[in-house]
Amino acid sequence: MKEVLRLDHGVLTHFPASAGRNKPALILCPGGGYEYCSIREGAPVARAFARDGVEAFVLEYDCTEVPLGAKPLHTLSASVAWVRAHAAQLGIAADRIAVGGFSAGAHLAGLLAATWHDADWFPAGTDLQAHRPNAAVLCYPVVSAGAYAHRGSFVRLAGENAAEQQRFSLETLVSARMPRTFLWHTPDGRDRSGREHAAARGGFAPRKHQPRAAPVPARRARTRARGFGDSRPDERARA
Repeated sequence: MKEVLRLDHGVLTHFPASAGRNKPALILCPGGGYEYCSIREGAPVARAFARDGVEAFVLEYDCTEVPLGAKPLHTLSASVAWVRAHAAQLGIAADRIAVGGFSAGAHLAGLLAATWHDADWFPAGTDLQAHRPNAAVLCYPVVSAGAYAHRGSFVRLAGENAAEQQRFSLETLVSARMPRTFLWHTPDGRDRSGREHAAARGGFAPRKHQPRAAPVPARRARTRARGFGDSRPDERARA
């Protein structure tokens, strides 16, 4: 792995796949409730994707100076734009760049997937096509600022103001311009996963939007509780 980009509010680290051309790329955002970036949801996962031929990147986004507002979104935006600008050099297909993440990091990935086309979310002069994700993978994401919210994540983003928190509620931002998105949660009943899965499935369902809205598959994984990332012991040790 090697660090490829230091951003104003984050660091992007590269986990290269085998040599080749027209490879897909994935920019991963670890979770951590917008308080920190989880190690086990970063490097171990990126290494696994790289082994399977996906050019992988991990974004450590800055979680200080709350409320964070759109700062993490702008950091991810700059990361996608950088990867696309260097696609030929890295053997990446510029139209196969996905964003993904876990928990709060999945919320961040989903936020860019949902808002990439809306200039109001980004600094003046942002090239919206440059940061457009071609797909999104949301792993047990924070989704809704409603009844089943992971409230701490939205407080970190928007403070205690409920109306401002609602601005970051993903199910209200879905449109036909959102790329194909794979969403999964675990069924563990000890946390909010199952309930938010239902809320997310309802909010992301194409029937709630225009007929051309992005088709979004949803699955429930038969596996462990949230927060495990790619938790094989050998990978954790090398994280």
